[in-house]
Order: sequence, then structure tokens, then C-alpha cells
Amino acid sequence: MTRQYVILGAPRTKKTSNRVVRLRGKKAGRPLVLPSKAWATWCRFAMIQPASGLDVVVPVNCAATFYRDANRGDLVGYMQGLADLLEKRGIIANDRLIVSWDGSRLAVDRDRPRVEITLTEVAG
Repeated sequence: MTRQYVILGAPRTKKTSNRVVRLRGKKAGRPLVLPSKAWATWCRFAMIQPASGLDVVVPVNCAATFYRDANRGDLVGYMQGLADLLEKRGIIANDRLIVSWDGSRLAVDRDRPRVEITLTEVAG
């Protein structure tokens, strides 16, 4: 099984700029750590092509090329953010199914930022 996707728009990391908030009212108490605002916005508006339901339920390699709008961020941060986005959008059942990132890399394309992804099943 091999699936390919393109996510249009500038990718963002999830954990580089975490936000700490305190809840009010009945749920007040310890601080809550939220992902970066940039990642939350990217996650909400990212256009995944082709968009499809739950596709991946087996261990996979995720080869992702992150075409960023600027030379910033680190590969690990982008991989973590992408894995969480793929799970949130129902492309994979659980981001733990990504068992390797062979072939993943960072690149810059200021005119057309995107993420190109190939998910390939890994034998058992």
C-alpha cells in the first residue's frame, strides 16, 4: 500500500511556541499547554489533496518533503506537527503507526509552500 498526499500552505511546527493558559470557572486549576497558534491555524485550514477518510491502519513509513515559505524550524518539529495533523484529519488511525520517516527532508519554496507526503506500508 502506498498513498500520496499534498498539503497546500506553509507548514508549521506544533511544539516550538506552545501556549500556556489557565482555565476559568468550574475547570479552573492547573495550567493547560496548547500547541502553537501557527500550528493550530495551519491544522484548521490545511487543504489535503486528495482528502479522504481513514486510510491507514497499518505501520507506515512517512516520506515527507516540507516546502517552507522561509528557512526556519527543525525537521523534528515539522514531523511531529504533520503526524498530529494526519491523525486529526483521519488520514491515519493513530500517529503511532508512523514507524519511520525515511526520505523526509526540509526545503524552501516561497512561492508555493506545501508538504508532499508518501505513506508506504512497512512489513510487519
